Amino acid sequence: MAHPPKDVYEHYPGLQSLTPRQIDCLISHGVKFPEDTCRSVDISQTMARQHVKEGSGCIKPTMLTYLTNKCRVANGLEAIQMQSMHFGNNHFKLRKYSSSVLKDLGGNGFEASVYTIYTIFGLVLPLGIFWDHASYGLWEGLVWGKKIVGG
Repeated sequence: MAHPPKDVYEHYPGLQSLTPRQIDCLISHGVKFPEDTCRSVDISQTMARQHVKEGSGCIKPTMLTYLTNKCRVANGLEAIQMQSMHFGNNHFKLRKYSSSVLKDLGGNGFEASVYTIYTIFGLVLPLGIFWDHASYGLWEGLVWGKKIVGG
């Protein structure tokens, strides 16, 4: 696969900020310019250490995350949102902070869905709710003492 044509660079100016090495890395991972679905590619690593992921994954403060559907590197607000940190109608208040500060904040967190699972299990397990996977199916396996909760 070759580098994107000139008209793609004009239509997606975010591509112009990438180095030839970063473009080569994207091409080596089969990235098309643009893609219909959003995949994230860490282009701050060497080619051997890069990974392509559907949606988003863990964000690091100095990471350059290329978004395949937007043909550019994610900005700070997007980095925070990729960590599942959403601020509803108040997200506009974050615009007063620089992109690097927001990337730092997003990079210092971890994906909120992981936190939610740990929080739920941290609250649920001490209350005596447990998973009896040997006796019940997926939805029926959540039991409270002897009483079935799911199902």
